[in-house]
Amino acid sequence: GVAISKWDKGDRPASYFADYGQKIENDQFEVSENGTYTIYIKDKAGNEVVQTVNISTIDNDAPVIGLTVPTTWTKGSVTIGTTITDQSSLIVAKKWALGEQDAEFFHTDANGSEITGSSFTVDDNGTYTVYVKDQAGNEAVSYVTIDSIDTVAPTMSLHPDNTWTNGEAVITTDITD
Repeated sequence: GVAISKWDKGDRPASYFADYGQKIENDQFEVSENGTYTIYIKDKAGNEVVQTVNISTIDNDAPVIGLTVPTTWTKGSVTIGTTITDQSSLIVAKKWALGEQDAEFFHTDANGSEITGSSFTVDDNGTYTVYVKDQAGNEAVSYVTIDSIDTVAPTMSLHPDNTWTNGEAVITTDITD
């Protein structure tokens, strides 16, 4: 039978576990950092085995969202550019929605629109939320406000001077936008 089962972070020799290491409970242990871990087992007869395992699948970093918007006025749609990066794992969800939403809003499949490629297009002014989730489950949200869409034509009223003249006629305008 097994007399001692221990583990510790780093690449450790068997002699290290005479005084150090953490006991393995129920044939398993949890780690919260990437790195090399050494597992030491000693049976009741005194036989020892040491093995290392490299963990590289822990990702605690949220994705990073960069958003770009045109700064010129338009009477049409606006395309919002996205630059989405993640240091460790792959991006598994990219969505956008009108309004200031939190990450939980996007947990329902019906909420938000998928971002395909590196941009999405909107037709109205307002605040928009971009949501991203990586393979490890880390989430990020970012907000952008669009206020450069103007679909209303300017208005104009003309007021000609109706006074008879033998020179120039004056026309006054009232222009609003």
